[in-house]
Amino acid sequence: MTPERFDVMVVGLGPAGACAATAAARGGASVLAVDRKHVVGQPVQCAELVPALIGSHADDVVHALRQPITSMRTFVEDDPPDLTTPFPGHMLDRAAFDAGLVYAAEHAGAACEFQTAVRSIGPDGTLVLSDGRAIRARVLIGADGPRSLVGRAIGIVNRELVETRQITVPLVRPHAATDIYLSADIPAGYGWMFPKR
Repeated sequence: MTPERFDVMVVGLGPAGACAATAAARGGASVLAVDRKHVVGQPVQCAELVPALIGSHADDVVHALRQPITSMRTFVEDDPPDLTTPFPGHMLDRAAFDAGLVYAAEHAGAACEFQTAVRSIGPDGTLVLSDGRAIRARVLIGADGPRSLVGRAIGIVNRELVETRQITVPLVRPHAATDIYLSADIPAGYGWMFPKR
């Protein structure tokens, strides 16, 4: 099979991959970007808090803002909460944020495909996709997460991973603080409640 050829191949369409695809396409490169997920930004893989100073410099954030944050409450075991105010920031809708970045990549000319995984990467750099296509690119960008197939292909393997859980529940009343929970019941980690209206 004759491989399809691109200047840049991006594996993973989270924020890093989508931004890389956008930059390459804006620079005139032919770009194919793929992601194994079925829907952009799903499942959400981020707590979605953006400090105000970062948000003020990131135009891509504006369309995904959901709620202003004014303070942070930190709970340590059974002690009363420590209040940090002001603690200005914004809560994002991360799925909408990711979708906006992919839209920007497509608008710049990158071909972005979902439900397309990389099955293998050969010694010569040829990628075989889950639909059977063979791809060759001058530049391969691995933005495919902590268990990166691209990373493994060049001998870089993440051996230390932290398991996390994210649960979305409705708020029972308005809340403008981020709540952080530190406890011996959460070894080597923490819990949080980040409101989004």
